[in-house]
Amino acid sequence: MAEREKAANGARLSPHSDLQGCFIFSPIKDLTTDEVWLALLNSRPPWGGSYRDLVALYKDANGGECPFVVSEDDTPSCGTGSARFGCWTCTVVKKDNSIDSLIASGQDHLEPLAEFRKLIRRVSETPDYRSKTRRDGRDGLGPLTLDARKMLLEELLTVQQATGMDLISPLEIRLVREQWTQDKTQAILREIDRFSKACLPTKNQE
Repeated sequence: MAEREKAANGARLSPHSDLQGCFIFSPIKDLTTDEVWLALLNSRPPWGGSYRDLVALYKDANGGECPFVVSEDDTPSCGTGSARFGCWTCTVVKKDNSIDSLIASGQDHLEPLAEFRKLIRRVSETPDYRSKTRRDGRDGLGPLTLDARKMLLEELLTVQQATGMDLISPLEIRLVREQWTQDKTQAILREIDRFSKACLPTKNQE
């Protein structure tokens, strides 16, 4: 947000980083973290219920501490510590502190998910599980091999059965397998193209 404010030169709207001609309005930037939580606790979500489950979730993900603070000298409140939520399979960070804290708070059913995330990271960092050709045809570490992807899907289905959680739908499985077929076909076509170019006579041979 600070970078966007610099780009806006003090204007209320800041330019979008990707979409040319689009601007971003950030009304939440003038609120403190505590004010955000208080606003949520004193309102109802459009889908019904309350935001108290969300507060409890961040409390557990932050290691069991979620105080509201009144000064900068106090303990950081919800959302200002290590709690970070996104896709549970994201491997951008080496260690997912949020899911580890949730497990430590008693949500043991998340352990298989944490282990699966670690598996994804190990596989993605292992050259033997990576194609030696990038998707654009250039040499270099490319996407996961089909064998690696099949192994991960089988493991995901095992985790889904063990936890009873809906982690992947039948439609998603079908789309994944369609992508495998497409990638396999493209790999064959690239090899044919390479072979054809290697067999073409050079100018000197002509």
